[in-house]
Amino acid sequence: MKLNPFTAWALGFVIILVSIICGEASIAFNDFFYHQMGISKNLFSLLLWTLFFVAAYAASYYSKTFKIFLGLSYILVIPITAAIAHYINGLLGAVIDFDGVNGAIVVFKIYFLVAIVFASIGTALGVFFSKK
Repeated sequence: MKLNPFTAWALGFVIILVSIICGEASIAFNDFFYHQMGISKNLFSLLLWTLFFVAAYAASYYSKTFKIFLGLSYILVIPITAAIAHYINGLLGAVIDFDGVNGAIVVFKIYFLVAIVFASIGTALGVFFSKK
């Protein structure tokens, strides 16, 4: 099943939004919540980070054209979206480590480095497996 480029990109973007929103929401839950649910907080966070890989893979695998461009475009989309979500979360009163505009810049830098790795690997694998 091949999709037009916009639909494939939107699919990946929705995956990124779900990951970032769940990550920001998980800030509100303390360790007791994860213990009661029987979930490891570190494992849950790792799962959310790997969704960036899935987003780039899905966009490059399902797109008819512009496979590499679509997957690598998330290198900027991920940190911008995460910085905005983190900033809004701070404005809403959540207790966060990096507060304000300077905190959003720090979050942007962290997510940018992660996005380079995950989007590159996801795009490479998506292009490779779509050729088979």
